[in-house]
Amino acid sequence: RRSSMVTAHHIEFDLAMLEIEKAFLGGYKSPEMPSTFCTMLNSAPIVGIRYDDGYKHPSLAEAVQGVLGNEVDESVLHQAGIDSKYCKDIFLGLNRLGLVP
Repeated sequence: RRSSMVTAHHIEFDLAMLEIEKAFLGGYKSPEMPSTFCTMLNSAPIVGIRYDDGYKHPSLAEAVQGVLGNEVDESVLHQAGIDSKYCKDIFLGLNRLGLVP
């Protein structure tokens, strides 16, 4: 409720999962959602992997490499704390580049 922005890597997926959970809880009224920011979509031009007529949506590891220049041991991914840290780091890197509204 105090946040002005929710950030995630592939936020559409996360929001869909929240809707499924909300339906499972039956009648749960979630608080109003603040603005959202997707590190996957917003890092795509920086990562620069060409795909069809645009850019591929980068994986978390590809975004870390492309935005921050850091290698990621992909065997440690898909753990909430680690993925959240990388998402935060990508967000801050994009912010330094002036790409966060």
